[in-house]
Order: sequence, then C-alpha cells, then structure tokens
Amino acid sequence: MFAKVRFSITAGLYTDFLNYIIEENYQLFDIKSTQFGFEAVCYAENYRKIASAAGRFQCKIRIIGKKGIYFRLRKFRNRKGLLAGALIFMLLTYIFSNIIWDIRINAADSTMEAEIAALLYRQNISPGSFYSAEKLQQAREDILLSGTDISYISLNFYKGILDCEAYPKNRKADYISDLTDQDIYSSMTGIITDLRVYSGYSQVELGQSVSQGDLLVSHITSDIFENTYTSRTRAYIEALCDKKYSVYIPFRKYTQVLTGRSDKTVYIEFAGNSFCVDKADIAQWPSSVDKTRIDYFTFMGFHLPLTVREINHYQLTDILIENDTLTARSIAGLQLQHLIENDDLLKEEINRSYDFIIDDEGLQLNCIVTGHYRIA
Repeated sequence: MFAKVRFSITAGLYTDFLNYIIEENYQLFDIKSTQFGFEAVCYAENYRKIASAAGRFQCKIRIIGKKGIYFRLRKFRNRKGLLAGALIFMLLTYIFSNIIWDIRINAADSTMEAEIAALLYRQNISPGSFYSAEKLQQAREDILLSGTDISYISLNFYKGILDCEAYPKNRKADYISDLTDQDIYSSMTGIITDLRVYSGYSQVELGQSVSQGDLLVSHITSDIFENTYTSRTRAYIEALCDKKYSVYIPFRKYTQVLTGRSDKTVYIEFAGNSFCVDKADIAQWPSSVDKTRIDYFTFMGFHLPLTVREINHYQLTDILIENDTLTARSIAGLQLQHLIENDDLLKEEINRSYDFIIDDEGLQLNCIVTGHYRIA
C-alpha cells in the first residue's frame, strides 16, 4: 500500500552510514550486504532524507527499484487529459444520475398521455431537465388543479426514469350529474310542454306560460306550520318557444388563408438550455400560423436526455372576398342552418321564418324558430 524505494549504498563509510540511518529511526527492510556496501528498502517519504545524508559519509546512493501505488500513478501525472477525463467521467456520472433521461406515462388513453406530457413540459419537466422533488410535487398539484379529467397522478423518479401513473375521474351517472343546490330558473320565454321534476319543489305547472328568469324549481319550501324543508334540485323542463338566430355577412371582407407553403424550426433542449438546430426562413412571409410539437429524443432505440421542440410554420396571405346579395344570403342561410342544428337546447322544430336587412356594408339574415326547447 505504501510507496517504497530499493536503493544501494557503495563506497565510503557505509557501515557508519547504516548505523546513522538506524539511529535516526528510518525504517529499513530487506537489508542485503554487497561487495562494496549494502542494499535496503525504505519508505519513499524517507528516501530524500537518507539520500541527503549519504554525502556526509562519502557514500554513493542509487535507486534500484520503486514499488507502490504512488509510483504507479506518478507516471500519469503529466497526462493531464487522462486525469481530466476521469474527473469529467465522475462529474457526468453524478450529473446524469440527477437528469431525467426518459418519461414513461401510463394513462387511460393516448389523448390523456399527450395531455400529461404537455402539462409536464409547461412545468419545465422533460428529458434533459434536472430532477427536483419540489418541482415534481408542484407539477403534480398543478395537474390535479388544471381542470382535466385526471383524478390521481403519481410522479416517481428512479435512475433517470420518471414514471408517471395517471387515472381518470369517475364520471357521475347521468341521473345525478345535473343535481344542484341552487334554484332552477327559466332560460327562455314560452309555454311549458314537458315538466319532470326529479328533486326539489316545482313552482310551475304543465301548460303554464313562463318568462325568461322565472323561478321553475325551488330548493326550499315551507308548510302551513312554517316548517322549512330543503332539497337538492334536478328537473327536465321543455317549453314551446320562439328563438331568434342572426347572421351578418359583409359584402367585402379581408381574410387570411393558407398558401400551402410551410417551414419548420427545430430546437434541442437540455438542462434548461435550448439549442436551435434548424431555423425556418420566414422573414419575408407576411404572416403565419404556428403549431408546436414536443417529442422525446430517441436514437436507434436509445432514449437520450434531450427534448425536441419542433415548430411548424404555415404561411398565410390576405385576400379580399367580395359577395353580392344573392351569395351573401346563401352563405348566411348555410351558417344559420349550422347554428340551429348545433343548438342542443332545441329538441323539436315546428316552424321557422326568415327576414333579412341589407345595408351598404352587408346583409343580416334573421331566422325565428318555433319549437320545443329545454329551458331548465
């Protein structure tokens, strides 16, 4: 373990020199007599003192051999690259053990997995970022409070891998999903044609006319003895109503459309730093719409602690759309049809009537639909 030096002493008063070494308490090992002196082994730390004293006894001292870890490593002292490489290797080992190499997400479906990956990226958690227990805890809380369908999520980091387990919320059954603690009011004016109060206290009757804002079902009531009772409210109420839909179509309108040209910018992100590896040339474009995609870097099946952020740019151009009266009315009619068909409150249509107003700027088409609407 300790470094030792084998040396030889020749000529001079070597016997007196040997006695001097022993008197100075320098430890010698494997002492051998030679024709003109002796050989011995000493600790390397004592050799300099022994060699400096040899001249006092007119002795010649010469190193025969060296052994020990110190001498094995000493030959590498001028090879600074090797030493630096070893230090860098130890440093990288420490750093990479605290870097997220890969994120494995296990969720109900691919849509939820992509949603979780996006939420983690917004919290600066992606391959190549440094591990932080506080950051993971904050990300978990933010995901649960983000209003998504995730009811539980766990984030566990081990040996460079971040395992994410997520479970969706249990949906309430339809018959209890719309239970409320509030009173139910009418959203439209009409005549009640279907009245089903599942919970609460009805304030109206079938065939009764109601106006927008009238109380339909109350969550509180009292008896003749002035005892108060409360209940949660749930009801399905339809009424025969008239509802107006309107669409305005200008005769002249500037709008932006895609030209079909596209380009992309690619960034590699590591340890909080972003490096651009491919820059899009869109300086001459009038305008564009961008779409960002985040991906985890994989090379020949190996996951590396890098995140790839790809921004796709799609060129837009301004065009002028001019419509005459007939074209504007046709477009307005098509848009009104979509509005009516997508109205979830309309349960059955009975009749509809149209009227339109034309000015210098455009055409407004109105449609009044008579039908059965859900008003609660």
